[in-house]
Amino acid sequence: MDDLPSAYELNTISADRIAALCAELAEARWSSAQLVLDHLQEFPPQPAQLARVKAASLAGIYELRLRQDPGLTERTLDLARFAETLRAAPQEFVHFFPIQMKEGRALVAATENLQRPLASTAVRGTGMAPQTSTANASAIDTLPSRRAAELCETLTGAGWQAALAAVEMIASSSVTEFPVWLATPQTLARHYSEQANEPARLHIDANRFAQAMFERNPREKILTFHLFDPYGWQITCAITEDFSAPIAVAATKRGLPR
Repeated sequence: MDDLPSAYELNTISADRIAALCAELAEARWSSAQLVLDHLQEFPPQPAQLARVKAASLAGIYELRLRQDPGLTERTLDLARFAETLRAAPQEFVHFFPIQMKEGRALVAATENLQRPLASTAVRGTGMAPQTSTANASAIDTLPSRRAAELCETLTGAGWQAALAAVEMIASSSVTEFPVWLATPQTLARHYSEQANEPARLHIDANRFAQAMFERNPREKILTFHLFDPYGWQITCAITEDFSAPIAVAATKRGLPR
């Protein structure tokens, strides 16, 4: 029994394997993979958390980010190539893992058996998220990350584009639970209607989110949780008070440090 891998080992990739996969990508002229190798030479290599996802879904997340914000190419490496490669990948499912670096984050995708790398991309900066202690002070409860993923996957199946980014962020995060806040449908409807109508504000599904809130019972209590990705987006997911069903999800663009 002592020879069986732990749950941690099953859900992580070793530092040696990370280096090997990135070396293959670097040889194929993936600049983002070379950036990871440079980082690993300067800092002690660490295992990374693995996540499994459909290749087409991961491609869709990055296609959507590029479509909404073409300026991302100025802050990223291999972003368009990453999306194109995964869109054309013959595999239905892939593994991916994040690498947090001194000046940003890289994401590497590989075959399910981790024998062959597929693509990589990197973004400079990590976005601006509220200070954890301040932001969590008003939270009323927490939501396990696995349940959060299930709820967002349901929204993905219902055609919510912002849910794709939410699923990726949850899958690549080491956080085991997310704080949740209480809100009213009217407040959320008004806020996201304003977001959708602000000309300079980039958003995904804000109109649909606002409409979903307008259609709820005004006396209903809604729970929300928030995700902050390194590409400058805040993703807000709304669920029922009993955690049983998702209602809506939207993403709005925040500032990204240069």
